[in-house]
Amino acid sequence: MDNIIDKEEEEDEGIILGISTCIVTAKIDGVTMNECVRVGSKRLLGEVVAIKDDKAFIQMYEPCHGLENGGPVIRTYSPLMVELGPGLLSSVFDGIQRPLSKLSKNYLDALYRPDKINQAEETLVDQQQQQSYSSSIHVPLGETLSPLDRNKLWHFEPVYEYVIGTPVTAGDIIGRVQETPLFVHWIMVPPNVIGGRIIDIASEGDYNIEHPLAMIEIETYDSSTSTTSTSIIPVTMLQKWPARKQRPFVDRLVPNEPHLSGYRVLDSFFPCAKGGSAVISGYAGLGKSMISYQLSTFCQTDVVVHSMCGRSTDVAELIMEYAEVTSKDPQKLIDSQAPYYKRKYDYLIDKTVLIGDTPVSSAGIREASILVAVTISEYFRDMGYDVTTIVDSLSRWGDALKEISQCLGEMAGPQGYPLYLGSRLASFYARAGKVSCLGRKEREGSVSLFTMVSPPASNGGYWGDHLSVTCLDTANVFWALDPALIRKRQYPAIHWLHSYSKDIKLLQDYYTERGGEDFLPNITTVKAILAKEEELQDAIITIGKSSLPHQDNIVLDVAQMVREYFLAQNLFAPYDLYSTIEKSSYLIRSITLFYKRFIQWYNQHKKELVNKDYLQDIHRNRQLQSLTYKMTTMKFKNEFEEQKEMFRSYKEIIQSIDTFFDDFKLI
Repeated sequence: MDNIIDKEEEEDEGIILGISTCIVTAKIDGVTMNECVRVGSKRLLGEVVAIKDDKAFIQMYEPCHGLENGGPVIRTYSPLMVELGPGLLSSVFDGIQRPLSKLSKNYLDALYRPDKINQAEETLVDQQQQQSYSSSIHVPLGETLSPLDRNKLWHFEPVYEYVIGTPVTAGDIIGRVQETPLFVHWIMVPPNVIGGRIIDIASEGDYNIEHPLAMIEIETYDSSTSTTSTSIIPVTMLQKWPARKQRPFVDRLVPNEPHLSGYRVLDSFFPCAKGGSAVISGYAGLGKSMISYQLSTFCQTDVVVHSMCGRSTDVAELIMEYAEVTSKDPQKLIDSQAPYYKRKYDYLIDKTVLIGDTPVSSAGIREASILVAVTISEYFRDMGYDVTTIVDSLSRWGDALKEISQCLGEMAGPQGYPLYLGSRLASFYARAGKVSCLGRKEREGSVSLFTMVSPPASNGGYWGDHLSVTCLDTANVFWALDPALIRKRQYPAIHWLHSYSKDIKLLQDYYTERGGEDFLPNITTVKAILAKEEELQDAIITIGKSSLPHQDNIVLDVAQMVREYFLAQNLFAPYDLYSTIEKSSYLIRSITLFYKRFIQWYNQHKKELVNKDYLQDIHRNRQLQSLTYKMTTMKFKNEFEEQKEMFRSYKEIIQSIDTFFDDFKLI
């Protein structure tokens, strides 16, 4: 028996032919594309990304320290797999789903309790591994810890409609596990089980993730022999799925609800649908992290998957923030009667999966991290949940792809990116969407994908780099962060002319119901005012604002009101931390009504204003100053503390605009 095992191992082994940064060239028989292999004496993990003649090119997920020509390469007969099951939430993984929380515990045990190292929760394998933990803060080479804890017990409650003999198919829910106080983890039949019947199911109790909870009998008919074979498949809490393969679903659905962030400029001007994809572009310091923080904190979704691709200190800061910050669902804020500062919520980390890898991580890990993140998102989507997936930053993923392509000797495209950059991005963004999930009981789930892109500083921080332009071909929403707005202290620095949303047409019914029939027409009017202001900038520089026609001065004054009163938002103030669609609709309605009535009044009194100094007379009119002051203070009301009073005062101000212009006269 020992000889047979040794012979099989020898047959599965190849040899290293060459090493080039993150790519290892090896000769190994029978290997397939995207198959994972173990390389060298330390069994470093890699993935076959190209095969030419009898050579396999292996993308390494770990640093190539200690590798040498002639070293062993061992097949695993498996692609890069993602483990899915209870234990994902509140966990921190690296780009290939190694559990950093477990590794950090082992590191601390080795560093501070070397005499008790064998008593640690995760026992170190040997003295060499112990030495690697105690001498470095980096993940030990060849680490093989399981992403999910095999020993932890979870309380399983079966769905009692499934009894022995019940037919089941892929996606059917057979039970539930209360994973966190905020989240119910549904146990599903794996997608690869086409159909069968239950022959055994576990009773309510505590089980680990590998314990069989149900046994499914599947009959397969062989037409060539006219025989039927029977196989039995166990269903556990644990599922494994290839990171590069999209999980199946029944059908794609049209999104009909926005993914709200609380930013007025995003939710009103450029909304992203639940199940949509958005690109946030801007270099460091323009507010991408604040937008991702707002998206995750105030999102009305069930799960947040945050991939910090190539970030360093941000990973640690994010973990600490998520552990302290509470999930502020706006609906809970409105429904609660307690004061804003006394309300209690579940911690955000209880519904979050964090995937973090630093700039010193290998290019392979950075390239795979976003695929692991979206695979985990699809798993929760299949339960019928809405998932927010944030990738920060896609530029570091692009740099990793560029590095791998150069090591493979492939032809470079614009700015050094590989020629297949567009197809890779298209396949990645295609995994977002709202779908009808597998299973006999109809349920819907969605994955909303938000990706951060950092254009090079040499480009001025603007959006003409090849990665940003390629993202625009596939994503439906683009949020452009403008350095000029930061210099003007305009926060958030979303440029209202360069950003766009293709999802707004899908969300018309939602906005009509929440904001009124005039909400979207009012948004269109305000965008036109801002565009007109941009056109007038050259004229202002040339001849001055006072020399412009009166009607243009009205446009400039209203545009300033839009920028300072509607678009600008102070996230450190309780009244401005989150703005609902209802509040935004009143604010934008007052501005557009003010503009339309002012233009109407001007057209009626145009002849009287020929010889008047518009600017001087307007700024001297106290009645007009009083009205604009009331309008600009509308946003300072906290709708979560004084909702009824706020909306009542909004209606009064809107009525007073009509009354004011009926009797308005310049001095």
